[in-house]
Amino acid sequence: MPRFRRTFCDNSFPGLWRQLFETPSYQKFFGTAEETRWKYVLPITIEGVVTRSLSKSYISALPEDERKSVADSLRNILGSEQKTWVNEEEGVFEYPYETTVVTVHRK
Repeated sequence: MPRFRRTFCDNSFPGLWRQLFETPSYQKFFGTAEETRWKYVLPITIEGVVTRSLSKSYISALPEDERKSVADSLRNILGSEQKTWVNEEEGVFEYPYETTVVTVHRK
């Protein structure tokens, strides 16, 4: 049977996406979902975090002034946070990240 993979970001809308598995359509066409999580650390700069954040669809759809406000807020927050440095001189620090992969099988 074909397998489908979709990566979800549980940080954006915590738990909300999981409601999918309770819908009649999902239950009719798919079996039990298998979930795997990976935690890792990305070496990144503040601008790297800002760029990643601005690429989220719900952020990129904002008007320009609101995107700028989000970017400025992120820079302020990240600038004041304590970091585990990979290379402080280059501004590279450890960015904890988690990916959840949910595999579902068609019935």
